[in-house]
Amino acid sequence: MAEIAQLTLPQGPIPDMPIRELFDLVGRGTVDPDTEGLREVGMAILDKLATGQLIGWGRTHDGRIAPLAEIRRDYWRSAAWSYYFLADDTDKLHQDPHVWPLINTLDQGERYFDVCVNRIQALRIWPGAKK
Repeated sequence: MAEIAQLTLPQGPIPDMPIRELFDLVGRGTVDPDTEGLREVGMAILDKLATGQLIGWGRTHDGRIAPLAEIRRDYWRSAAWSYYFLADDTDKLHQDPHVWPLINTLDQGERYFDVCVNRIQALRIWPGAKK
């Protein structure tokens, strides 16, 4: 019941799951940055973001800390993960972009870091994943 209540808030779902945690959840804790499985997990997540089944938020990467903002659904169609968020170095988590467009689009190369999703949406999409 709490899940339904959160998903139907007037402002909609909230960003409460960091992208690193989502990769761990979808990969069931087995995602190694040097494996092909990482790309499969990344593509599965991009598919859900691009189709609007999952909402993503991030901070623009313009040299200052901007507040979290919802990333438009069409942005994800030409996006690629940097995978910097999987680094153990905490500076990489907050200074390097987590996602950027593959080609210059209307976003003019907009890059995001501190990417988050909604935990309840993620668990509904990947119900067999650990909580």
